Amino acid sequence: MLDRGLAARAHLYRRLGTLLRSGIGAREALDALGARGQGPGGLEHVRAALARGEDLPAALAGDPGRPPLEARLLAAGARGGALAEVALELAELLEQAVRARRELLLALAYPAVLVHLAVVLPSLAVLVGEGAGAYARAVLPPLALGWGALALGVVLLPAARAAAPASFDRLALGPPLLGGYLHQRALAHTLGALRTLYVSGVPIREALREAAEACPNAHLAGAFRRAHERVVEGAALGAALALEPDLPPDAVDLLDTGERSGTLDEALARARDAAREAATTRRRALVAVAAAGAFFLAAGVVAYRVITGYLSLLERAGAF
Repeated sequence: MLDRGLAARAHLYRRLGTLLRSGIGAREALDALGARGQGPGGLEHVRAALARGEDLPAALAGDPGRPPLEARLLAAGARGGALAEVALELAELLEQAVRARRELLLALAYPAVLVHLAVVLPSLAVLVGEGAGAYARAVLPPLALGWGALALGVVLLPAARAAAPASFDRLALGPPLLGGYLHQRALAHTLGALRTLYVSGVPIREALREAAEACPNAHLAGAFRRAHERVVEGAALGAALALEPDLPPDAVDLLDTGERSGTLDEALARARDAAREAATTRRRALVAVAAAGAFFLAAGVVAYRVITGYLSLLERAGAF
């Protein structure tokens, strides 16, 4: 269901960006999407707000059915005349998220099935010897424990992030593979937002502020906010970013060079693409490690169940 919601919004943003790039006005594009705007990611609220006389940025920013991050970025794009570029950037980001989740699910599917079989199959002797009640007592507790731990994590992790987003996101950046992926993914998204706003004529000060608000990692967003404050005080972009240890030196040097040479738009594109490539590499490594870990866990469960099953049979046979 979550992937379908992401995929639906990605499809909607890509269609919106494509229509806007073809020369259709924002209101006409929204009307054209209205027939298919129902369901996850729809733009019905935006169209209704425009009909009431609100301007487009306010309508986008106030959309209650849209994640705040996406609403802020779309509103910033509308204010800066970069709505098409922002919509396509969001589409790319959501499509990458869908691909990453599907890759992980596919990689973990076989080990997950193996773990379930490891719990269920070795207990068939209990079913034959002691009946369905004993079999249920042997099978259900470990399965319930595993699924309960998973459900608890699904509930607690979002709650923990909501309570302290910056601290939670800072900790999430710590693990080597997961942290590296999240860091590069957030950096790519933020640099992409900064570029789309800047090339559409938004002053770098405003673009940097909006890009910070669009950053999906609250800890990394703080680095961009502090850089924005330095730029407002008169610092150059490269110098403002260089003071933040969480920003990669290569990207900072690239932006500093681009600013000095008057090719900041190209530098932003190169830095964004480099971060995207790094995020893809780390995502694939993360999926491979997670799949291998799940497989070895399943193999360990199978070995444990088989060994304990044989020992039980030998005890019953009087071998010990």
